[in-house]
Amino acid sequence: MSEPRKMEENYQFQAEIPQLIDIIAKSMYQHREIFLRELISNAADALNKVRFEQIINKEIDSSIPLEIKIEVDEKERTLTVSDTGIGMTKQELIENLGTIAKSGTLEFIEKLKKEGHDEKSIIGHFGVGFYSVFMVADEVIVRTKSYKEDNAWEWISQGGPSFKISPIDKEQRGTEVILKLKKDAKEFLEEEKIKELVKKYSDFIEFPIYFKGEIINERTPLWRKPKNEIKPEDYESFYRTLVGVMSTPMMHLHFVTETPIPIKAIIYVPSKRPLLIGMPEEWGLKLYSRNVLISPKFKELLPRWLWFLQGVVDAEDIPLNISRETIQIDRVVIKIKKVLLKRILKWFKEVSEKQPEKYAEFWKEFGLFIKDGYIEDHTNRNKIVDLLRFKSRKHPDEYISLRQYVEEMPEDQDMIYYVIAETDNAAANSPHLESINENWDVLFFTESIDSFLVLHLTEYEGKHLQNVESVEDTQEEELNEKIRPLIEITKKVLGPLIAEVKGTTKLKNSPARLKSQAPLLTAMQRAMSYLNETPSYDLMPNVLEYNVNHPLILKMNEKAKQNPDDDLLIYSIKLLHSSLQRVAGADNDPIDVLNYTKNVLELAFLGKITTSETTEENESETQVNNTVKKNNRIINNTEQ
Repeated sequence: MSEPRKMEENYQFQAEIPQLIDIIAKSMYQHREIFLRELISNAADALNKVRFEQIINKEIDSSIPLEIKIEVDEKERTLTVSDTGIGMTKQELIENLGTIAKSGTLEFIEKLKKEGHDEKSIIGHFGVGFYSVFMVADEVIVRTKSYKEDNAWEWISQGGPSFKISPIDKEQRGTEVILKLKKDAKEFLEEEKIKELVKKYSDFIEFPIYFKGEIINERTPLWRKPKNEIKPEDYESFYRTLVGVMSTPMMHLHFVTETPIPIKAIIYVPSKRPLLIGMPEEWGLKLYSRNVLISPKFKELLPRWLWFLQGVVDAEDIPLNISRETIQIDRVVIKIKKVLLKRILKWFKEVSEKQPEKYAEFWKEFGLFIKDGYIEDHTNRNKIVDLLRFKSRKHPDEYISLRQYVEEMPEDQDMIYYVIAETDNAAANSPHLESINENWDVLFFTESIDSFLVLHLTEYEGKHLQNVESVEDTQEEELNEKIRPLIEITKKVLGPLIAEVKGTTKLKNSPARLKSQAPLLTAMQRAMSYLNETPSYDLMPNVLEYNVNHPLILKMNEKAKQNPDDDLLIYSIKLLHSSLQRVAGADNDPIDVLNYTKNVLELAFLGKITTSETTEENESETQVNNTVKKNNRIINNTEQ
């Protein structure tokens, strides 16, 4: 029994929504036509939901045709988009149109705005697409009736801080959105304009879109059409409809298979990596079975590391008479996942071999995900490993595979060498490169995830992977004696900032380098930095190695022998060590480097330091104390 009619009720929008509407209106004005795409997409979602419910709930009226209608009234300057979908209850109206589903949406959009990103790329991504109607409408009216009840409701808003809801009479389930267009939006009343926009954005919506009594969309799902009938622009148009963006994809895969299970699928790689840091709550491919949408984002079809892919999968063998939750663990879904992953990996391999420039473009944006896949997917590592790409000493401006690296190895090289650094430039200029034959190539590991990767990628085709930092000298003690005075004063000056001071002949042009006393532990530190999403990491006290053949080191050693308390020598040691720490990726204060540089220059040109001794002593004491605290923290984190 229907509840008695009530008077109109006023509600306040969630505080963020008026601001969000303002941001959308200002940033998207030149692309405001997308409002129609968003309304049609919402209508299609409502139709998909009621069609699914009809399968498991026979009481829902199935005689009502599933369709979308667009109507215009030039005299009243209104545009209406209606559907016969699932409809909304009063509470669903409040929740769906009065609040933002995902917390932090406004903050994220504002952050993108400040960073110079184009906000249109995320419209629709956070469920804010509906609010794009306020770019073209002075007032929006939503009339809806849910299949769950006899009551119907009307929602009205002018985009301000509040909206109104009141009961209405509506016989048929579904929703209609009525826009009272702005004076400068009259073009959206024109027949040709509406047909143009439907063709551009919504042509492959599977439900009929009626306008002036005729169906104006293609309707036939693209993945069900023969490939030889599909044009490149059709794939791009379908992508825009599917994802709700205006950009084109980087590449796509369209495949049909009958064994071991009938599948039709179109998979897209976006043109850019996702803007979000970390995984979104909702991701996955659109899953259909016999023209019924099972789920708009079905994550069980892909491994976690491929969450950036977009697309559609149509599998006829999925049972429709069970719940969506049960489908997630259905054995058919497990088979589909295996088939998809096998075909996607084959696709990536084909692109890497036949279109190396396109794969390089792909790797630049999504290589991080492939590395993650190698770490996570033990079963497919032998396939993923050949998808990995790195820059190197011999190939600083291009990406090479491990296979290419091995094929180019000279006969006297028996290992695959790599260097860990913060950037490509730091890797190319790392003093560690001097420790091996200059004719041997060295891979650049410059992403934080590489520290995880080296824990798993230990060999390739029988060749062991070796960190160039770990290459050792043979006559260590003899080398130390050659610069003993400098070693002793260095230990005194740097104290707990270093673990050890040694001489080396592995360096050719560099006067010194910092080597990790435990490379594996350093890799773990960088890995923890990656997990915590921090740009740098605390560096444990390292081994400082002096090049015993470098003129500067020999001169410093001579000075240490004559006058170990010389200020220029002491600050030169501090400056050299601080600079090496920055190169190694430590988060020591750059002001230290600046102060030590200033002191060295003043001593060299003025013969004295202008800063008081007390200040210098305090700075030195603070640095030592901070280092001790960092070391304790690193040890505690490692033990945990």
